[in-house]
Amino acid sequence: MLADEPPLYQSQRVAAYRDSCEQLLQQNLAFRCSCSRKSLSEFSVYPGHCRELKTTGTAVRLKAGNGEIAVSDLLQKEISYKLESEIGDFIIWRGDNLPAYQLAVVIDDHFQGITEVVRGSDLLESTPRQIHLQRALGIASPKYLHIPMIVDNSGRKLSKRSNADPVNRLAPPLAISLCLKLLGHPPPEEIRELEQLWNWASANWRLKNVPKGPLIYP
Repeated sequence: MLADEPPLYQSQRVAAYRDSCEQLLQQNLAFRCSCSRKSLSEFSVYPGHCRELKTTGTAVRLKAGNGEIAVSDLLQKEISYKLESEIGDFIIWRGDNLPAYQLAVVIDDHFQGITEVVRGSDLLESTPRQIHLQRALGIASPKYLHIPMIVDNSGRKLSKRSNADPVNRLAPPLAISLCLKLLGHPPPEEIRELEQLWNWASANWRLKNVPKGPLIYP
């Protein structure tokens, strides 16, 4: 999104998500599902209960098909996913009559003309779903870059759920310096002002210096 563009809110985009969902239903690429979470609790992948049924369920699932999706990430190694056995038919419209994340992010990225997506590696497993959805809708896939997550010594992702220290407990220049160091770009010690840090990072950023694996916070 450009600086002079108004912010985009998903609450204002429900009609666009619904139109895309209906398109997939009409093309028989998706189906309505009335399965409850409890009824699926014993399965790691959706078993296809409603795939060939004419249910009136509110939820909608995209058919996975029996192909493979290769994720060519700009940093991580290429990973292939077998859709039907590893991912299964996944939700694109929720049972509470709201669009699922996978559908909303694909439609919004396309609407905004996004060509490159940079996000945390914890979302890497969402990428094959989104690529499959993009292909079903006939829209181009952006390039993806998944940066490593910051974890503690036990390998847990730093988050409020794990009672990790909030970023705002550090002065902004110190927080930025620490993040740059973890990402393989330690700034010179004499650079301590925030604007100087941003300028240095912009001039010296090299993707080849970014580690692929988890970043351990000391």
